[in-house]
This record gives sequence, structure tokens and C-alpha cells, in this order.
Amino acid sequence: MADKDETVELRVSKAIPSDVGFGRARISSEMGLDLKPGDFVEISGEERSTAAIYWRSRPEDAKMDIIRMDGIIRKNAGVSLGDRVTVRKVDAKTCTKLTISPVMANKQKVKFGPGIEGFAKRGLAKRPVVAGDRIFIPGMTLFAEALPFAVVQTVPKGIVVVTTDTEIVIKDEAVAEEDVGQSEGITYEDVGGIGQQLLKVRK
Repeated sequence: MADKDETVELRVSKAIPSDVGFGRARISSEMGLDLKPGDFVEISGEERSTAAIYWRSRPEDAKMDIIRMDGIIRKNAGVSLGDRVTVRKVDAKTCTKLTISPVMANKQKVKFGPGIEGFAKRGLAKRPVVAGDRIFIPGMTLFAEALPFAVVQTVPKGIVVVTTDTEIVIKDEAVAEEDVGQSEGITYEDVGGIGQQLLKVRK
């Protein structure tokens, strides 16, 4: 059994399309981290760390020292394709309160429809998040593109997991793109979804 402090260094590779937007990282089970699908891993670049859900690698990747993750996770870890990251298994604390803000140019205000917090909670259920992360909520779009959110605050701090008991607070004032990095240009079709949530931009 692997120790929780055991780490491996892996090369960042592109996610498979079906994983985009769902917080998954595919790693070979032969890396020795004693992982099973659904476990959480911490992914550390040179300047920042984030978390993801472990998923088994494809057979052709089995003996390769790579981690497949989408542009959202790469952005959160501060890395690009081909970079090296340090990965370890972690236990996430239960998130009691999660505060997020939409990411839009010019810090526009967004008026969300009723029930948006429940929709967000379902979309983020069992997902690990870290304050400062950029996240997408499956099915939530604006003008046919996935609407990014910034994780403003979590209670407690550190790597936390969203549950059915998590209180979700969605601010209507957006965070500027430059405050959390530039968008990867991921669209609704890339992310997939569980139904489209209508949003109104308040001018």
C-alpha cells in the first residue's frame, strides 16, 4: 500500500474528449500510488497546486509516465502540455461552504435564474476544488459557451470535496479574466452537459 506522502513525477498530456470539464486526471495504475477510480490526487506545478479525480489510464498509456488532464486542470496547476507535475494521493475534506463567481470580461454582473445553487451543487458533486481554481459546471452555458467560474473561497481551506450538504454561494459580480488567467476557449460541446441553464447578463 502506498504512503499518502508518496509522490510521482509525470508528464502532462492532453485529456481524452469525454473527460473535459469533469475534473478527471488519468494516470497509469502502475505508478504505485495505490489509487482506485474516484480517489483524489493533488497535482502540483512549479507555482501552484490543484486537485482532480483519479481515473484509470487507457491501455495504451499503461507504461507511460503521463497524466492526462484537460485545459482547466492544467490552468489550475499552472502548467502546459509537456510540463512535469508532481502527483500524490490525498484525502479531501468535506466542503461546508463554497463561494464561486462567474469569470467574464469587464467584471459584468450576471443574473442567475432560481434554483441555480442546486444545479451547481449537482454538477459539482464529488468534485475536489481548491480556492483560486477555475471550474466549469456541466450544462451551465452563456451564449452557447461553457461559463467558467472562479473558486473564491472554501470552508474549510485546502483541498475540499463538494457534497450534497455543501452550501453553494454564487456571486452575481463576475471576476475578470486576467484575475484567474485566460480562458482555454472550451465550448458547451466540449464540456458536455446535463441540461442548459439560462442566464441573463445584466447590462
